[in-house]
Amino acid sequence: MSKISVAYDAIRAAIPAVLPSDYVELANPYFIEKDADLNFKEAWGLAFSSGFNTKRTTGDCKTISRDFVFTITRKFYITQRAIEVRIAEEKQIFEDQTLVINELEKNPDLDSAGITKILYVQDGGLEFLRGGSSTNIVMIQTIMNMEYFEINT
Repeated sequence: MSKISVAYDAIRAAIPAVLPSDYVELANPYFIEKDADLNFKEAWGLAFSSGFNTKRTTGDCKTISRDFVFTITRKFYITQRAIEVRIAEEKQIFEDQTLVINELEKNPDLDSAGITKILYVQDGGLEFLRGGSSTNIVMIQTIMNMEYFEINT
């Protein structure tokens, strides 16, 4: 098995370990707006993105830099008189994002998966996926970058 598979599994295990237990994994983290799982109150997803060879080697290994995106969604109900509900939910999604970022950047178990570093890159801010008269789904997509060793073949 290549190191990307080990790294993928380690990251996928680390995210739900720090989120509240109500979170459910999204079935399709690449097209969030088409995911039927948006019926859940809280959901998360992991999608891997572009990578490149850093051209740094050690022994028989090369270092690869790869971006990945973790997404957090929250559903909440709001009326004109309950603006504080919206504000609380928006703050909570940022709190949950911070939990995941801190876990990924500091988790020693990820080192044993061959990941040499993980860093927060950016996020796109809060986005509303759906809005109705009282139901809203808000999400944040966070881009992280990792470097890992892959054995030259």
